[in-house]
Amino acid sequence: MRYRRVSDALTLALGADHPNTLASRHGLAESLTESRDFAEAEPIVMDTLARRRRVLGPDHPSTALSIEATMRLMVRMGHWADAQQYQREALAILLRTLGPDNARTLNARGDLALVLHKSGQLELAEEVSLEALSEFRRVLGPDHRRVISLRQYHTKILMTCGKLEEAAAHFADMLPVCREQYAESSLFPGTLGQASSTLIGLGRGAEAADLSRELLAWCIDHKLQPTVVAKAHVWLARALYAQDRLVEAEAELALAMGLYGDSSDGAMGLHIARLMRHTIAARAGDAGRLSVAGQEYRRILALQLKPEDRAMLIPEMRRILLGAGIDVSAIKVSPPP
Repeated sequence: MRYRRVSDALTLALGADHPNTLASRHGLAESLTESRDFAEAEPIVMDTLARRRRVLGPDHPSTALSIEATMRLMVRMGHWADAQQYQREALAILLRTLGPDNARTLNARGDLALVLHKSGQLELAEEVSLEALSEFRRVLGPDHRRVISLRQYHTKILMTCGKLEEAAAHFADMLPVCREQYAESSLFPGTLGQASSTLIGLGRGAEAADLSRELLAWCIDHKLQPTVVAKAHVWLARALYAQDRLVEAEAELALAMGLYGDSSDGAMGLHIARLMRHTIAARAGDAGRLSVAGQEYRRILALQLKPEDRAMLIPEMRRILLGAGIDVSAIKVSPPP
């Protein structure tokens, strides 16, 4: 690994406390964190942070970098209380040293909202996210790419909190901007997918179907990989199912299944497609498919879903099972923490 070789060479040439050595050690720790080598990353992260506190001082921007690196490691390891503590410390340093308008300070506000959301502190996450969004808008303007990106994340928090009407209002405001300014950016399909899910949750299946078709066309036009296109077909099937258009939903699911193939057993969209196909068959009179649909529901519950996906999809899948005549109360699988 390049970072390790450079770090070792700088340690020998300049000493362990030299700022250049510490910068290299920081890069090594970040690389190890990204590769999920947590056992090796943790002592390097902690040592680099301790040395930067001692050598550069507690308020140095590079010290804040190490604090944020420690936060990211804690997030990856699932140590949410520690992650929140480190991110709050980093934000306080950046506010003191760089000011509220600096890009790093703005990003630190958004990262704190993310940590709170992932740790399940939803009300606080919503509050912090809204504060961060206000600061982003003040500094960058309402339609800046980073503002739209943070706004997209804020809607995820709202979706997790069950505030679908409020989330839908954000999407209605964002989508014209995305179509006009960010049609070639990943912001656009992400916004389309989230907006479609929100509208399905609100029972607005026809509008959700329109957005899902737009999403599907975008994925095909931009030649995305087959599993991504398959997921767009599943999202359209969900919207059609919500309108009780079962024949059309089945056709979309068949297309999705063909694109998924046999190599994506862990994909959320694949399990949703299977569950929906079994429930459609059961509603058509094939009662033998009910137990198989229940098994797919168990698999979906066991997946490591994002908080907003769990909040939206699990109630929706329960409604689908109930509509097919499956007693969901008998399915006793707890979601992962």
